[in-house]
Amino acid sequence: MKGINPGRLNKRVSILRYKESEDELANIISTLSLYKKVWAEIRPLRGNEQLEHYKTTSKLVYKITIRNTDITEKDVIEYQGRQFLINYIVNPLEASYYLELMCTESMDHTERSADG
Repeated sequence: MKGINPGRLNKRVSILRYKESEDELANIISTLSLYKKVWAEIRPLRGNEQLEHYKTTSKLVYKITIRNTDITEKDVIEYQGRQFLINYIVNPLEASYYLELMCTESMDHTERSADG
């Protein structure tokens, strides 16, 4: 199996990366900013619901497939206002044609990003 069918990559997603900057009081703050946009396939795998700190939280796990690019587990994927935190990255068959990102969408804890 060489490569991936490009027709499967039908969602335009943004890769957001944390960028450190200083505020007016010289404090270092981290904000999410746009790193690049890529085409992807988003597939839900499973979900779970648990009681955490006396509050019910829901987490959905997704597999996001993209072409091979420089992405790390620290980056965040954004699609239509939803944010996906990357748990780990798989390079199938070590062929470096495409990457499978195992991500979690937390329904309760979404982060704010800077548009740009």
